Amino acid sequence: MRILLWSVCFLLSFCLNVAAQQPKMISFELNGKINVDTGTIKLVFNSPSDYYPEKKTEQTAKIINGEFWIEGKLPSPESFYLILGNQYRSARFVLEPGNQWININIDSNRKMPELDNQVMKEQVNINNFFKVFRQESALLEEKHNKLLAIHKNGLPPAIKLEMEKDMREEYHKSDQLLLAYVTKNPNSYISFWTLTHLMSFGYQDIFESIYPKFSDSLRNTYAGKVLAEKIQSAKVLGTGKQFPIINVKNNKGVNFTADNISKNQYTLIDFWYSGCIPCIETFPGLIEVRKKYQQKGFEIIGISVDKEKDKAKWLAAIKKYEIAWPHFLDKEGVESAKLSIWAFPQNYLLNQKGEIVGQNLKAAEIDDYLMHNMSK
Repeated sequence: MRILLWSVCFLLSFCLNVAAQQPKMISFELNGKINVDTGTIKLVFNSPSDYYPEKKTEQTAKIINGEFWIEGKLPSPESFYLILGNQYRSARFVLEPGNQWININIDSNRKMPELDNQVMKEQVNINNFFKVFRQESALLEEKHNKLLAIHKNGLPPAIKLEMEKDMREEYHKSDQLLLAYVTKNPNSYISFWTLTHLMSFGYQDIFESIYPKFSDSLRNTYAGKVLAEKIQSAKVLGTGKQFPIINVKNNKGVNFTADNISKNQYTLIDFWYSGCIPCIETFPGLIEVRKKYQQKGFEIIGISVDKEKDKAKWLAAIKKYEIAWPHFLDKEGVESAKLSIWAFPQNYLLNQKGEIVGQNLKAAEIDDYLMHNMSK
């Protein structure tokens, strides 16, 4: 009887918890105008589908005489962008439950469309808050473009390193400004979805400081709870943390273990996949760094998120690009997803203890770090 009663109570509790996790869905309508007469436009959810309770990723609508109409349901304001084939993609924006309209000019590619809802009215304040930073970023981009124009046959290592450090400092400033803005504006849905977007490119320690600054009401939304879980699971990848030994195997079925790390002074864990062009573009630089420091105790370990059906492509890419370091396959990206690794390439530099000393480093930055930190 006790076992039966416990089972009934457990099932009731489980059902209540599941029900409590399902948010109330509220209808929205988006009435749009666009400067093309016909076509099909897509409304695409900007973050991984698990931020959205119905797990949808996109909706489509027909354009008729320069107008379109999309309806659906949202639990709270959510982030989207619009795509019109290869002609147009908007900047990210936030839709809210209820009726709203949007005006699109396809000549303003990747720009913010004109959108009439309460949440997006805040964009003016955000633009003013980040105005000086964006002006500085524009000047830095201009400087980098001039250097690229001067050194058409390839940047000298010192200049390449300087540019990488410039960009890393820009990312740091942007994150610090986001923290400052959210501290003053805890109900900012635009900032919330900015943080989820940043999380898709890899965890940063400052995210743990930003998230608690959001209001209770925002953190208690469905997406707010998902983001909290992602930060919690991903913070094992913070600077100084022990890199987790994940369940991946090489082509011979041998597991990745701590020995793969401890036998080296420094190890770069590189997440990639065979169809990832940005990943492939990093290989020449990584090959050069490995050639320079391998005899001193540096190694690279590749972890691919190729699907099982693409295993042959994975092995072919290893051979084609002559990336001779050890490789492991994270089938379907299951282990990577547990760590909130969604964007590629992504890498982590580890010391001999397996502690993370750097994240998402370019080849020039890895070279500089090893030059100053490897023992002879």
